[in-house]
Amino acid sequence: VLNNGGQIEANGATATLQLSGTSIDNSDGRIVNIGTGATTIDGGTSITNTAASGKAGAGTIGGNGDVTLTAQSLTNAQGGQTLAGHDLTLNVANNANNAGGVLSAANSLTFNGANARLSNQNGSVRANGALALNAASIDSTSGKIGNDAGSGGSVSIQTGALSNQGGAIGSDQDLTLTAGTLSGDGSIIAGRDGSITLGSDYTQTAANRLHANGNLNFTTSGKLTNQGVLDANGALTVNAANVDNQSGADLNSANTTVNANGGTIDNAGRIEGDTVTTNSATLNNTGTVIGANVTSNANTINNTGAAAVFAAANQLNLYATNQLSNTGGA
Repeated sequence: VLNNGGQIEANGATATLQLSGTSIDNSDGRIVNIGTGATTIDGGTSITNTAASGKAGAGTIGGNGDVTLTAQSLTNAQGGQTLAGHDLTLNVANNANNAGGVLSAANSLTFNGANARLSNQNGSVRANGALALNAASIDSTSGKIGNDAGSGGSVSIQTGALSNQGGAIGSDQDLTLTAGTLSGDGSIIAGRDGSITLGSDYTQTAANRLHANGNLNFTTSGKLTNQGVLDANGALTVNAANVDNQSGADLNSANTTVNANGGTIDNAGRIEGDTVTTNSATLNNTGTVIGANVTSNANTINNTGAAAVFAAANQLNLYATNQLSNTGGA
């Protein structure tokens, strides 16, 4: 189906629109269902939707009801817009290119592409309801993924690799991210509770922001190196093989728990909260561990240097089954 600069439209109040072909090219065209019925588009090998001309309304696929697109590959780039008045479902087997494009749903948005690469460079993926992305890899460099403020929406992302350089990922309510790797200096912010689970080492740079307005659970099977701020307004729980909280870095919440069970916590920055708990085989502190109530459990605790501080307004508990060392002016 070639609809370059053309228009395919369903006009009835409850109209449905069905379109299929071995491929569909909607460059600078419009495929639109004005009605509230379902819009179903099967593009076979490919669906192309771009707006290179810059003409108003060009490069648009959409409907006022549910919209479903299915293809081996999807190109929704160069100002292309795929819009749903209710749910938007994208079934993509190989590649989805949303560079400079918009994927938007007034209710939920689902991307089904477990083996697909999703590129959202300078693009936008938005939903007012549940937003769920399942892709082999996601590149959201300078892109936006999330819900509108006050929408009540949530975000769930499952991918082998997520690059978020200069990008912004955010939910109005809960946010769940499961990824093999996470890279890039961007922001990931949960409007309520957040859960981030990674399968490899992760470095949080000073330019990054991982935050939850509620509780945040951060888990990695590898090492967490924190050079910035990892925080939550509620409880922050960190689980990692080893934790390196570097000078100038901060792990901060109302209830902060840092677990490196069997591993090492190196703290040259700040670990703080109303309640602070650390669990590790070894805790090397040259920075600050501070709260109203502080408990550290380890085989060995080394508090070293003039800047090293364990402080509690109410109760301080340091449990070392092997050795507790307080040296170097600490």
